[in-house]
Amino acid sequence: MRLLGLVAKRRFGLPNFGGVEEGRIYRSAQLTEAGLRNAVAEYGIRTVIALNGQDKVGEMEDRVCRELGVKRLAFPW
Repeated sequence: MRLLGLVAKRRFGLPNFGGVEEGRIYRSAQLTEAGLRNAVAEYGIRTVIALNGQDKVGEMEDRVCRELGVKRLAFPW
């Protein structure tokens, strides 16, 4: 059953998505636009902490977060 959940998360744009503290803190690999939208809707994400900088992916995250009313904090490294 756990494998089925992992496949479903990857399929819906949520690679390596999981709870650090369920209902409060989640982590993932880079989300697609659909994955970000899914995560916000399904898990009630209110803040995204991004470590990826301000490239095209960062621009997409900014736009989607603004549209959905989600705060995005960027810490490029």
